[in-house]
Amino acid sequence: MTSKTTVTKALDDFTSFIHGNNIPVSSEMTTLHFHDESIERTTAVKFPFPSQEKLAHLYNDCAQPASFGKGSQTVLDPSYRSAKTIIADHFAINLRPDAHLLDHIATLMLNSQQQASNDMIVRAQLYRVNIYGPGDFFKEHKDTPQSQSGHFGSLVFCLPTVFEGGAFGLRNPQGKVMTLDWGATYTAAAHGTPSTGAPGGGTVVSPPIEYVAFASDLDH
Repeated sequence: MTSKTTVTKALDDFTSFIHGNNIPVSSEMTTLHFHDESIERTTAVKFPFPSQEKLAHLYNDCAQPASFGKGSQTVLDPSYRSAKTIIADHFAINLRPDAHLLDHIATLMLNSQQQASNDMIVRAQLYRVNIYGPGDFFKEHKDTPQSQSGHFGSLVFCLPTVFEGGAFGLRNPQGKVMTLDWGATYTAAAHGTPSTGAPGGGTVVSPPIEYVAFASDLDH
């Protein structure tokens, strides 16, 4: 797996860098395995470009309302966040960031003292799958630091699906905003290359999987 890198510097402080990019994947389809409560067994959705019917089933029947951190509490408030989620214990996926990507994130987002630490190992921990349907949203917020020691940021992958809206925005303390319109990118890829399993018919061609890594103290 290789990665062609595009970097956006949000701040002079290394710990607050944001990093937007895409990651080319192998010809093997990315597969999300999860517990399907409607049939009481494990099932799967394959990417890129699963059918809208499969996505609707995943959203309506297999995911739970998404909570968020508020101080020391975890709360549900659909006026602040409307979405569905599947927690890490309830799914598996054959998508993992490789060492090259994690080293790149460490170089961009950690300061020189942290990078010089002999015992520093950057790893990505699977957290959850977030699913946003029509009209869903999450108001601007900062991520709640996780309990494990050394949590410094978030790495978000957007699985290739056809959708409109839902752009991902990041804001630094100076007010500079970076907006990632993954829906437009994937919809163009799906309709630009007719393929079986995608809207036009033929052989599925995997587009690069879009991702963003950012420091926990950035509003998004």
